[in-house]
Parts: sequence; C-alpha cells; structure tokens
Amino acid sequence: MAEQTDTRFNIHRLYLKSSDFKIENPPTVFKSKGKLEYKIEMKIDPKKLDEENLHDVSLDLKIVGKIEETDIFTVSVSQAGVFELKGFTPEQMKQLEMAYCPNVLYPYARQAVTGLMTQAGFAPINLVPINFDALYQQQKKQAAEKETVTQH
Repeated sequence: MAEQTDTRFNIHRLYLKSSDFKIENPPTVFKSKGKLEYKIEMKIDPKKLDEENLHDVSLDLKIVGKIEETDIFTVSVSQAGVFELKGFTPEQMKQLEMAYCPNVLYPYARQAVTGLMTQAGFAPINLVPINFDALYQQQKKQAAEKETVTQH
C-alpha cells in the first residue's frame, strides 16, 4: 500500500503590501492630447517565512501610462499573501508559489490598480486576466531549453 502524504494549502492572510501613484506634471497632464498607452511590468516574489510551512508571496505590478513618449503616470501595487504550503514536492511548491498563489492575488491587485486610477482622476485600466499556470510552464520550458543549449 502506498504511503499517503499530508498535503495542505491554506490562505492565512491576503494584504496590500504597498501601493503608489505618481502623476507627472499635474494638473497640466490632464490636458494632454493623444492616445494613452500602458507599459506593464510584473514580478512574483515568493519567500519562505521562519514559521514552518508558511510562505509570503508578493505579486508586484508597475504600470506606466504614456502619451507618445511622455510619461503621464506611474502606478505600483504589491499585493501579497501568507500561504501555508505543506507536504508538496519541491517542484509542486515552486508551481504553487509562481502560479497558483499569483492566481489568487491577481484579482486583488487589479482591484487596487482600478481604485488608485479612479482616485487619481484617470479612467480605470482594464487589466486582462493572466493565466499564471501557462506563464509558469512557458518560463520552465524556456529555462530547460536554455540549460540544454548551455550544456552543448
């Protein structure tokens, strides 16, 4: 009979670690003409906490709004959570930290960005859903291909 492992995934706390909104040259910026375009940067930062099985995962979003080459605003949000991850293999743990946990955090980060945009006097940005599982698999595949090229 195979030994059954005790795996556990729990969300202990979700929290907004930090947020920042900077408008370039207010209130003149509101007179800017042209199409507003966005550049979005994203980072996932998992950390093992001192307490057994607890992990702090942060999803950081930075969005720069531009008209032509001129920066109009920068919004940064760091949405985080404390997750209990117990009994998983190292590969499963990595996937939970880099894909599953960000899937949990992303809607809260989107909501924080929308709130900041509205409070700053801009129309909210419609951040499209992200498939973090597919993104993780793609990054894993690219890392494996890079390792194969390096070995030859």
